Amino acid sequence: MENIKEFVVTNLKEQSGNMRLIAEETGVPYPTLLKIGSGAIKNPGIDHIQVLLLYFRKPTCLDAKGNPTNDKRTGVDRRHDRRNKFK
Repeated sequence: MENIKEFVVTNLKEQSGNMRLIAEETGVPYPTLLKIGSGAIKNPGIDHIQVLLLYFRKPTCLDAKGNPTNDKRTGVDRRHDRRNKFK
């Protein structure tokens, strides 16, 4: 079973091309994201881990009725929709 820190680091690595967007949407500084994702920060602060956990666990799509869903096949992708900015 993956712990919370591993979950966050894995997602940062998978989204490495979107680090600037993640920094903008979460408020976690870009250099800090790079360090957490690379493992240079062995024990990131709880504040950063918490906001990143919430960011990566948020629903990214809406179903036909506008309800959050993680089903990307039937939902409308809203990851880059500025109106639904994460904060």
